[in-house]
Amino acid sequence: MAAPIANQDPREKMAAQLAVWLPVITGILAVAFAAAGYFLLLVPKIGPLMAGGEYDFTTARAQIADDEAYVGKMKNALTAFAKIDAEQKLQVASIMPTEADIPGLFVQLDDIARSNKMLLRSIDTAVDEKNVSPLGRKTVRISIGVEGGTYDQFKVFLTDIERSMRIFDVQQVMFTPPGGNYGLVLRTYFIDKKAAAAAKK
Repeated sequence: MAAPIANQDPREKMAAQLAVWLPVITGILAVAFAAAGYFLLLVPKIGPLMAGGEYDFTTARAQIADDEAYVGKMKNALTAFAKIDAEQKLQVASIMPTEADIPGLFVQLDDIARSNKMLLRSIDTAVDEKNVSPLGRKTVRISIGVEGGTYDQFKVFLTDIERSMRIFDVQQVMFTPPGGNYGLVLRTYFIDKKAAAAAKK
């Protein structure tokens, strides 16, 4: 007659079941910890490195390429400028100087008046500091008074102003026939280097 099977101790039974399920539970916990580590630790670090992220170098590389292309253009421009004849540079500076040069304006207009046997009796200038072009161009408003000479001489005076090397735009002409007194409002221009440099930034 077979011996009766003794009842198994519950603790031994639990230990046996735990031994069976422990690798499974360990595997599940390992996967859970790995997933938590990926989403909590790696994703925040990798995100900025992805396209459009804070540390995405695609935009930086494109900016560097643009800057290098701009530097190349500037070098080419400087090389081309160095080849320009010195006399031509002076002519360009006379047409569009890099400063208002108010004394130079007075001398130039006085010379034109004298060459037509007229007298420059007054001059008033004002630089427009508010209106600046994207390239740094500023405007100088000039009011002058001349006297002497006939009307024909005055017309030649106007023609000489329009033909002068520096650009002048005649805005207004005032004429007093009896005394031969004439008033002019002119406009000329210059390039402000500081404004031009600020506009390029």
